[in-house]
Amino acid sequence: MKKFFMMMPILVISAAHAQRQAFAVCSTGILESKYRVDYNPNDRNQRSVNIASDTISIEEAQSIFALNVLVTNADKILIKLPVRNFDLFLRSGQDSATYKGTSDMLTDEMKNALKKIRSGTQIYFVYINAIAPDGTYPGIKAVGYYAR
Repeated sequence: MKKFFMMMPILVISAAHAQRQAFAVCSTGILESKYRVDYNPNDRNQRSVNIASDTISIEEAQSIFALNVLVTNADKILIKLPVRNFDLFLRSGQDSATYKGTSDMLTDEMKNALKKIRSGTQIYFVYINAIAPDGTYPGIKAVGYYAR
């Protein structure tokens, strides 16, 4: 898993995420999540993107406090978009819970839920919408993590 520390320039983020990408932010920095692209063998233009959860430590998971959305503007410069809303989905075995967020900062309820997770918990940020410079609300790919 790649980590990018908040003190480093934001332009160090890999070109693979140059469109629109969300990242969870914890006390140690920005946590990157991987994606797996599945192609239809009969039509290479049809594809679906599936989350391939990145493994993070319990300490990193328990210290997540924000969700950042980065996009590349017309000048090929990465900018941070304000988050309009998202869902935090936690799954551990048969147990699951969903929490709703309305900004880039996690609510106290979300932070408290993350502080109680145990090894093996899956953490997903889904239904992410940001506010683009033109005022539209682009949907952002889901982000997934696996706490070990």
